[in-house]
Amino acid sequence: MIAALWGEEIVSVSAGMEFSLAITDEGRVFAWGSNSCGQLGDGTFDDHHLPQLVRLSGGEAYFDGVVMVSAGGEFALALKSDGTVWAWGRNDYGQLGTGDTTARTFPAQVRDSSGSGYLSGIVAISAGANHSLALDSSGTVWAWGANWEGGLGIGSADHNPHPLLVRVKDSTGAGVLSAVAQIVAGASFSLALDSAGFVWAWGSNYNGQLGNDTILPQYLPRRVKDSLGTGALSDVMLIGACGVGTYYLSGHALAVAADGTVWGWGRNLYGQLGDGTTDQRELPVRVHGIEDAGFLSGVVAIFGGMEHSLALLQDGRVLCWGDNSFGQLGDGTFFSKSYPVEVAGVDGVGVLDSVVAVSTAHNHNLAILSDGKVVAWGNNNRGQLGDGTTTDREYPVAITFAPLVVRQTPKSDRIDVVISPNPFNSVCRIELPDGVSAEICDISGRQVAAFSGKFVWRPDNLPAGVYLLKDGTCSGFARKIIYLK
Repeated sequence: MIAALWGEEIVSVSAGMEFSLAITDEGRVFAWGSNSCGQLGDGTFDDHHLPQLVRLSGGEAYFDGVVMVSAGGEFALALKSDGTVWAWGRNDYGQLGTGDTTARTFPAQVRDSSGSGYLSGIVAISAGANHSLALDSSGTVWAWGANWEGGLGIGSADHNPHPLLVRVKDSTGAGVLSAVAQIVAGASFSLALDSAGFVWAWGSNYNGQLGNDTILPQYLPRRVKDSLGTGALSDVMLIGACGVGTYYLSGHALAVAADGTVWGWGRNLYGQLGDGTTDQRELPVRVHGIEDAGFLSGVVAIFGGMEHSLALLQDGRVLCWGDNSFGQLGDGTFFSKSYPVEVAGVDGVGVLDSVVAVSTAHNHNLAILSDGKVVAWGNNNRGQLGDGTTTDREYPVAITFAPLVVRQTPKSDRIDVVISPNPFNSVCRIELPDGVSAEICDISGRQVAAFSGKFVWRPDNLPAGVYLLKDGTCSGFARKIIYLK
């Protein structure tokens, strides 16, 4: 059946180095912006200023079945509903995980550590500047690509084109990092949040981005210290860092704790730590509140750009702080801020609100609104904002998803999913056909619930925001659930 792309909804976005990605609720992937290394996945090296669908090798069929994407430094990762990982774009350090260093202009499946099979059982992915991370269902982490100063966490500085287990020193002197709930690949460094609420960091530490009170690189994961340097940062719920740039320009990290406090550490040249200063910090410091009043709280998602930071609040507003050279703070100015400011509304009118998901990386930002619209702001030199121009924007503008002709699954063959109400405040009822199972994941890819048939979801202890209902039987569906709290 051939039909126009009407009715498909964007459920997730990811900003990379001068390009952007988005997933529809049918599992297809849009890409736009720079295509210098084939990172738009359309078989060419031509930039696109409007979103285009990523295609399979040969260019005839569209890439689908995707539940998570991560845009890195001129390459992209995608996680499919069957737990496999696919990659395309730049590959000079083996960051695609294909066992070689050949760039790809179409998605290629990531191989396993032996190179003879394929990586499987993956639940989350993260693309860095030149390396990749994947989290499997057992809570262990796989890494591949560039390994300057130990960014892969394997105990050496050797680049590797195959996924390897991230290691950690235990009582025997060797072990595997385990019980991990969230991963973030930075620029030559990496972060992991474990199920106990501790943050682990490894790799480059030129700016103190490992949070261990030194600027020395670490080739194996170590816990991030607390603000006093006497213990470990604890009870953390979310982490963030920039996945593009160089080790000396993109070295800051962020965390949100269970008590609502927000922390930052590392490079702070433009105030990207949000503590009201531009002083580099080798230990976590609290992020200040809006316009430097008090301390920040109520954050449900947090991301690091190259020299700025972005947070989504529980009430649907968005805050930014740090470098504003390209208007990436979205406040209608080009002045940098060392404390959070509210992002202006679409086309500079009012304040941006009703936001359910965000992403940032290099110098631009993306956001999904509760009505399904997608907006962007900041640097646009390669068309990464998707508004059909190359003009930088100091406030959000709407992304133009042009009607396209695509192969659609007939309605009679689709999974009938009931989610009511959606958005919801406290309780959500979900109904699946008999024999169909599913899982609910947060925006980092972490599973928060699993069920089959009928299910009543009460996420009392989870933050408000966007969650994704993913297929558990490879039927290919994905649906967005908005928890308002």
